[in-house]
Amino acid sequence: MLKYIHIGFLLLIMTTSQAARADVRLASIFGDGMVIQHGVDVHIWGWAEPGEAVAVSVGKQLLDVNVQQQPDGAWLATIPSQKPGPVDDITIKGKNTLTIKDVLAGEVWLCSGQSNMQFGLKSEMHANTELPKANHPQIRLFTAASTVAREPATDVKGKWEVCTPDSAANVSAVAYYFGRKLQTSLNVPIGLVCASQGWTPGEAWMSREALSTVPELKKDVLDPWDHADQIYPKAAEEYQAKKKAWDDAQASAPNVDHGPAPEGPFDPGFMHRPCGFWNGAIAPLTRLSIAGVIWYQGETNVARADQYARLFPTLIEGWRGAFNRADLPFLFVEIAPVSPPATQPGGSQWHEVGTSPWAELREAQRAALKLPRVAMVPTIDIGYTLDVHPLNKRDVGDRLASAALTVVYDKPTRFIGPVYKSHKIDGDTVRITFDSVDGGLHFRGGGPEGFAICGEDKKWYFTPATIEGDEVVIKSPKTPAPAAVRYAWSDYAVANLYDGSGFPVEPFRTDDWPPYTRGKTILTPEEMGFDMQTLLKKKPQ
Repeated sequence: MLKYIHIGFLLLIMTTSQAARADVRLASIFGDGMVIQHGVDVHIWGWAEPGEAVAVSVGKQLLDVNVQQQPDGAWLATIPSQKPGPVDDITIKGKNTLTIKDVLAGEVWLCSGQSNMQFGLKSEMHANTELPKANHPQIRLFTAASTVAREPATDVKGKWEVCTPDSAANVSAVAYYFGRKLQTSLNVPIGLVCASQGWTPGEAWMSREALSTVPELKKDVLDPWDHADQIYPKAAEEYQAKKKAWDDAQASAPNVDHGPAPEGPFDPGFMHRPCGFWNGAIAPLTRLSIAGVIWYQGETNVARADQYARLFPTLIEGWRGAFNRADLPFLFVEIAPVSPPATQPGGSQWHEVGTSPWAELREAQRAALKLPRVAMVPTIDIGYTLDVHPLNKRDVGDRLASAALTVVYDKPTRFIGPVYKSHKIDGDTVRITFDSVDGGLHFRGGGPEGFAICGEDKKWYFTPATIEGDEVVIKSPKTPAPAAVRYAWSDYAVANLYDGSGFPVEPFRTDDWPPYTRGKTILTPEEMGFDMQTLLKKKPQ
């Protein structure tokens, strides 16, 4: 039987007006070639003329003719649980009739984040050999048009496509490799819903409700942008007046120095706006039944890495609340090593072991591992010196699929290397142990690299390390009384310690000293790469 509309959906559709239409219309996420989540009841929704009777059927099974509607004509129906494989045509009938064909039931995954998730398959390092083979009729692709919105939208543009070399060329490479391995391993249809946008901070993908639950995030992330919203109309009006006066003066006396042109105020509609991409791309999908989320983001939050340790878990819990799934699997990618050149903001001074925001962002990501049904996959071994976008997305997607097989599908598969467990200081020597060592430890490609040691003075020295059994032993003549050890703790981490399964040891530090990025709550103009002084100066105290 048809289920009544969820109260969360009622609130969503009532906050954004939908023009009344005589014809029945579906949300864009539903269309020919789509994949619906198998094994659960699946919501389907759209709009019709207010009061119009809408009937939904799957094949010959009429679900219910009394679809509950709202004053703006929004309607919601529920398709009963389906087995993996083909699904009968779905028909929606009102004053007009819509038929959805070539529907499959399988595993639906939402793939989101910033540029490394958005990175297209045609640009990936294995594209020449992999793209021609990308004929997978059991994999379906939906790329959502990610846009900034001030309020939660009711729909997002996009369409379903069968996975072919043509359709896969511009799709997320990480999502493609993830879906391919998952489909081969599970032998069920896979639906990949991709919603990502380069150069976006985590808060752009969070709801207002989520950000408001943590006082620190409300004060330091949400409130400044709300304040910018309040002052922008008047500031824009004043700017237009000043600009007109300056232009008129230039025109009337072109040979006179009138000084620099007036600068416009900060536009709070900018893409870094908190909640902007959540409202425009994710909110319209929160009624969608999905198996889980894969996430690749964090680079834009690097300068505020310590804050990210609270922001990222809040993001995950916020998504779970919005999707009404407290156990929604959330699998994410460790940000890769990169070394900003000295000519870029934050370049050369960020390379030191004690002042690396990139290392601290990776640590902040790991804070989310305290949540249930969450997993992180490594990229510490596949970064590029000067490019924040590693070309090897195949290993990333495969590792995410292995994480999904382990966390979601009870098919244990290794997807991450040894993690620091404990250490012991014995005189001038520090011994490191790990949670597990699969097949023993070894250095790949030569001697040990990436280890640094310091005394209480916190002066770090890179030093060799040795392997003794399942332990790593570190000592240096420069630190006769060591206090701490760090490994791969820099922007571009040189990490060549592996286990027997071929997975890199995760970066770690034995100390718990305050991070370099503590207290950084909003990006400076230099770190952002453009002028935010208007916002910063007028930030509420």
